[in-house]
Amino acid sequence: MYGEGSSVPQNSARMIELLTEAANDGYHFAQYRLAKAYLDGEGVPGRADPALGIPDPAQAVTWFTRAADAGNLDAALELAGLYADPNSGLHENPAEQLRLTQMAVDAGLPSAIAALGVLYETGRGVERQPARAAALYIEALETGKVRSKTCARARRSIGNTTPPSPSRTRSAPAASTTAVPTGSSAPAPARPPSSSSAADAPSAPRSTAKAGGPRPAAGRAPPPAVKPADSLSGMPGYRATPPATPARLWTFPTAPV
Repeated sequence: MYGEGSSVPQNSARMIELLTEAANDGYHFAQYRLAKAYLDGEGVPGRADPALGIPDPAQAVTWFTRAADAGNLDAALELAGLYADPNSGLHENPAEQLRLTQMAVDAGLPSAIAALGVLYETGRGVERQPARAAALYIEALETGKVRSKTCARARRSIGNTTPPSPSRTRSAPAASTTAVPTGSSAPAPARPPSSSSAADAPSAPRSTAKAGGPRPAAGRAPPPAVKPADSLSGMPGYRATPPATPARLWTFPTAPV
């Protein structure tokens, strides 16, 4: 009331006085509120009051510790976070951070389960165990009370260690073979072209040009000359060259008109 000025004038000194009395009587809620006031000036105008010694991190740690030991889980996590924050002004204490976090985990606090996963992931206060960290992230996520972003680390950790799915593994295709039926012979290789007829050779295109006709296109070799067959060279009267005298042309008389 005095801190918020509800129904009474705001009075930071009176607020600290009442909280201190209740904290000394063992009320962990008062201990937690007093620790917050000393840590960041909660309930104090301007978040600071030199006359009251606020802020005072050392006093905050004292009251956070007493509240945590009394069973205040918020105080346990708050203090564990301070030990992990290099800007808090506190000396690092991984062992105390682990003790406070485990205390909240034992009480079933979902955010504490995720925080313990961070410790196992980074190896702070414990031996680094990524698999254990992943399991804790998943456990915290399954409560439905933590953000999915917190457990994204678990998915990355599992993805780095999970072997690829067998369905995604493709084997090399087997070599293609042609089976030959039993009792049948394999196909004979193709016969090379006969040297006696260059027109049948597949490497040289067949020319259809006649004597005296147009020459083959530029860049294309002319067809080789066809040699007479050996069966004709032995015949009587065979001449390899045509006769010098042109062949006689026959004419037929026409009927008179």
